[in-house]
Amino acid sequence: MLAQGGSIATYATNTPMPKIPVWQLVFVNARLFFVGSDDVPAEAKIEAALGSAVQDFIQEAHFLELRGLLGSELDFARSAFARSA
Repeated sequence: MLAQGGSIATYATNTPMPKIPVWQLVFVNARLFFVGSDDVPAEAKIEAALGSAVQDFIQEAHFLELRGLLGSELDFARSAFARSA
C-alpha cells in the first residue's frame, strides 16, 4: 500500500512493456522515479542492499554491546542509517 504522496523508485524490469497502474497512482498523488544504476554512487547501492530490516535492527540495537562483535561494519551501517534518516 502506498501512502498519499508516496514515492516509488524503480531500477529495472525483466518485462519489456510493464503495466503501470496510472490512475491508481494519480489518485494517491504518487511520485514515480526511474533510476539508472550508473547514476547511483556505490555507497548508495550498498546502503540500499542493507534493506529496511537491517536498518530497523540497527536503530533498535544496543550499539555498545554490539560494537565489540561487529567493529567497523557496525560503524559503516550506523553512518549509512544516519544518512538515510
